[in-house]
Amino acid sequence: VSVNDRLALRGPLLLPFLAGFTALSELDLSLDKSEIGGNSGSLLFIDDKILIQFFSTLGSHFKNLQTLKMNYWRINLEDSDKTMRQISKQLKMCNLSFLKANGLIVTDSIKRQQMEHLFIQTILANLQCLTWLCLDGVKLTISQSSSIGKWIKERYPGTLLEISAKDINVKSIKALVAGVEEGGRAEVTYIGGSTCRIKINKIQKNSKTKKK
Repeated sequence: VSVNDRLALRGPLLLPFLAGFTALSELDLSLDKSEIGGNSGSLLFIDDKILIQFFSTLGSHFKNLQTLKMNYWRINLEDSDKTMRQISKQLKMCNLSFLKANGLIVTDSIKRQQMEHLFIQTILANLQCLTWLCLDGVKLTISQSSSIGKWIKERYPGTLLEISAKDINVKSIKALVAGVEEGGRAEVTYIGGSTCRIKINKIQKNSKTKKK
């Protein structure tokens, strides 16, 4: 939404004005990729308050929403631990099955650390219906990717998950896959090349034969 040729409302700030459209099944609140690296005055930095309000509104008013696109969000958090705990509760109220977060940037502004992996892990542990996650172009280190993989193995509530991982370092992708496969509790199919998809099938615990 523009006012006097200036962007006033965009991304997560638009959601409260859509609260009446409770039947929505798909919503695109992506930000403009072209703004990244441009004039900092034109960027929208999503802080703790905006993020908490966004997921609170999402969980309360959009029960039918299945697809959410939040590409190129730049999230800057001051109290990241508290904020992650808060949105964890709100995410459990959402029925999203498809989440697109290409080019996502998440920063702890106090510790001055990148924490995309912690945000992704919070999403994975609390979206009960999630089956598809797009993370194209998200910058993840090998250790962060390994952490996400182990998190999927331990905390992801579903059994089938597909991840799009284009433009992510190959070593990071391999670390994610290794983290998921560790312990033999999931089967992973990795399709490389231009497609770059990771398909994860978690093995149900009760399907295992216990050895005495």
